[in-house]
Amino acid sequence: TFVEALVRSCLKTNLDAPGNKGVPVSAIHDYCKCNANDLADKISNDEVKTLEAADNEEKYRTAMQSRLEATAKMCLEATRKSLSK
Repeated sequence: TFVEALVRSCLKTNLDAPGNKGVPVSAIHDYCKCNANDLADKISNDEVKTLEAADNEEKYRTAMQSRLEATAKMCLEATRKSLSK
């Protein structure tokens, strides 16, 4: 459920992003799947539940920020490599 929700959110944000005009939908989908799967590997179910229970968006964002940045960078590089093939 976590991965599916992340993929949906990522797709919603990135499919309509002006900077992604001309980028194949399949590449955006691969990027989003990479992000979701890698982030799922970096956070436990218990941590997600704890953060959600706190009902504090700022705390959630702060806890996730460094992981999100590292994951996004890695997935962007992987997507660029796959596009250049």
